Amino acid sequence: MSAKRDRDHPLPGGYQLYTSAELDVLVPSPVAQALREERTRELVRLKAEEDWEWAEKKAQREREKVNKSGIKDAMNEMSAHLNKLSSSDTSRHLRAQDPMNEFDVMEPAALETLSRRIAGTTDGEQKALLQSIFNELEAKGLLRKISWPADPQRLQALESAAPHFGEVVRMAREEIAAAALAQRAPSLAPVLIVGSPGIGKTHFAKAFAVALGSPFFTLSFDTPLASSELAGMPPHWSTARPGLAFNALVLGECANPLIVLDELDKAGRSRQDDSTSPLHSLLEPVTATHFKDAFAGMPFDASRVTWLATANDASRIPDSIRSRFIEVHISQPTAAQAIEISQRVAATVIASRAPAGFQPMSRRLAVEVAHLTPREVQQAVKMAVATALVNGRDAMRFSDLPAWALEANESSAPVDTLH
Repeated sequence: MSAKRDRDHPLPGGYQLYTSAELDVLVPSPVAQALREERTRELVRLKAEEDWEWAEKKAQREREKVNKSGIKDAMNEMSAHLNKLSSSDTSRHLRAQDPMNEFDVMEPAALETLSRRIAGTTDGEQKALLQSIFNELEAKGLLRKISWPADPQRLQALESAAPHFGEVVRMAREEIAAAALAQRAPSLAPVLIVGSPGIGKTHFAKAFAVALGSPFFTLSFDTPLASSELAGMPPHWSTARPGLAFNALVLGECANPLIVLDELDKAGRSRQDDSTSPLHSLLEPVTATHFKDAFAGMPFDASRVTWLATANDASRIPDSIRSRFIEVHISQPTAAQAIEISQRVAATVIASRAPAGFQPMSRRLAVEVAHLTPREVQQAVKMAVATALVNGRDAMRFSDLPAWALEANESSAPVDTLH
């Protein structure tokens, strides 16, 4: 069979001569047949594996598509809200365009964090509160205004009205002036005012806020507090709520509100009373930029907050907190200052408690109460105004002052003459 077939001379009977290769095609040998069958099975197997791999990849793509598009209805809704915030109509909310007058208190990702917090909350009351917060932030946007004194003369007037607090006012005036020249937002350093009880620290703090034109919030440490007062209460508590810092800044209107920590030296030092622990982060500019409220679970920038603390005895404040403040010690006012303070306090009382046309306190009456603390002057003038009004008069007399206010203790009077 190895000879070539002679196609021109066919064999008798119509037989032809074929080569071995041609015969293998026409009549496969057992070995060749087995090889072909094995190859066929291999091709079928590979095709099956290819089909399965393609089917698996397709199923995986479908699963990913489902996971991406249908995690939770709440997440879809929040994403729509975030997309709305990112739209051209509200793009002004995403980044501050005027750093002198507006400030980003949050990153856009903070709202994403809040939306996940809402989706993962099972408590109905907390979920409703978080949703309300989200809706409010959607309306407010991510920016808050920078407060500047509406009238720069107010700080100067406050310095004249409360001269013994002059150092605090001067620091504020200088920083505000420097910020205006540098075309940047003001950033006042935390200040701790130390002075004897009743010297007028709290009264000054309120007047300071008015002069700055800033919203004013107070946290008093004369009663036991928890860290949640400042930093929010964790969600595992049924009464969980946001803290003061979050409410004042994120839910407020201003990026640099004034927060007064009144009588900070009375904060407890026990493990049960950890009310000052959040101050380690809030008073430090770097960590304050990413402070996180325990309830909302979202970071925000509290680095622009103006902090003003008061204390009778600074030594009772932990060193780690005390070192973060500029400490200003307030001494007793001089006689002339005490008279001026009495008149200023009386004017405030009259404006709030007497009808229009009521006469200012005379200098003589101001001298009579100048030995008192501002707090005591306020109480005495309230009583004197009430007495005058009951008797049909539009001015206070010497006899209207309460007896306890006139019982001057020479040891407590200012060192200079009052006249």
